[in-house]
Amino acid sequence: MRVVPAVTPRATASRLVWSIIANQEVHRVEVRPSSIGGHVAIYLDGKPALQIRKPSTRCPSSEASLSVEGTEITILLRFAFPAMDVDVFVDGVSARDGQLLAAVQPLASLPVSRYEAWVNIRTAPGVSPTEFAPSWFRLAFAICIVTIATGLTVLRTVSIDSRPPGLLAVVVASLGVVGIGLLAIRTWLVATERVHRYLLQHPKFGDLRRLMILIAIFVGLPVAAGAIVVGTLAAIDGLTR
Repeated sequence: MRVVPAVTPRATASRLVWSIIANQEVHRVEVRPSSIGGHVAIYLDGKPALQIRKPSTRCPSSEASLSVEGTEITILLRFAFPAMDVDVFVDGVSARDGQLLAAVQPLASLPVSRYEAWVNIRTAPGVSPTEFAPSWFRLAFAICIVTIATGLTVLRTVSIDSRPPGLLAVVVASLGVVGIGLLAIRTWLVATERVHRYLLQHPKFGDLRRLMILIAIFVGLPVAAGAIVVGTLAAIDGLTR
C-alpha cells in the first residue's frame, strides 16, 4: 500500500487530490474546501463520501475517517490562515511526513494563538532546515562576482557601442547582478521562514511582539540585502578601475 499526493499537501488550491494504492488498486481521495458553508467535502473516486466541519479559531481541528479496501483513511484539518492545513493519514500514518496520527491529534487540538491566526506564511516550505550558504550557494555567488568584475573590466577598455565586446560585457555584468539578486531573495525566504517557525515555537514572546519581530525581519532583510548588493557592486567597480 502506497500513498502519493497528487498535489502539494499545503497548496491553497480549491481541491487537494491524493492517490491511494490499496490492494493493487488506485483510489482518489479529494478534499474540496469551499469558500462558503461550514463544511469541507471529501470525495472518494469522484463520488461524495463524507463532510468534515471546517476548523476555526475556537475549534482548531476536525477529522473524519473512511475505509478504502480495508485501509483506514483519516483526513485531519487544522485551522490556519489564509488556508487550512490538510493532512491525510493512511492506517494512522501521515502521507505527508510520516508522523503518527496518535501523536498529531493532541497537538492539532491545541488552541490557536492570535499570532498563528494573524500570520500563517509559507514563504519557502521545507527550506528552513537548509543552510544559509551551502557549497552551491557559495560557488554561485563567486561566479556572479567574477562575472560582474569581468564585464566591468571589459567595459573599462572598450566602448559600449563597440560591438560585440561592449554589448557582451553589459550582458555578462547584468547576468551577474541578476544572479546576486536571486541569491539574496533565496536567503531572505530562508531567513523569514526560519524566524516564523521559531516564533511559532516560542509563544512566550507574546502575539503582538512576535508579529512585530516577523514584520521587522520581513521588511528589514530586503533593505539590508539591497545595501549589501549596492556596496558589493560599488566595491567591484572600484577594484576594476
